[in-house]
Amino acid sequence: MDHITVPKIALHHIATVEKLPITSLGCPLILHCKNFRIAHFVLDSDVVCHEVYISLLKLSQPALPEDLYAFSYNPKSSKEMRENGWKLIDPMSDFKRMGIPNRYWTITDTNRIYEVWPSQRGL
Repeated sequence: MDHITVPKIALHHIATVEKLPITSLGCPLILHCKNFRIAHFVLDSDVVCHEVYISLLKLSQPALPEDLYAFSYNPKSSKEMRENGWKLIDPMSDFKRMGIPNRYWTITDTNRIYEVWPSQRGL
């Protein structure tokens, strides 16, 4: 029995995705990683290869922050349950525990309505 090793490559490690012309063996797809790894895949179908190619391009090189996988991931928990995660920690008491504010750090409400950093909630 043949053993197939499937490499685990994080999307953020992919530098380039290259789709080569179809051959008699199938459709080659090459991933060049930022950590100098190179992964060669040969997929049976040109249609599947193209879909994988497009997906990898979109996920590894997003044009906008909203295109990142984290924004497209849909967990199987309710919105209420996900929002309750923010209640697990009280930022102000955690900052106090770390000795903030101090002469190097201050607490500000600059991002209170998500204008500066849309992905970071206010305090």
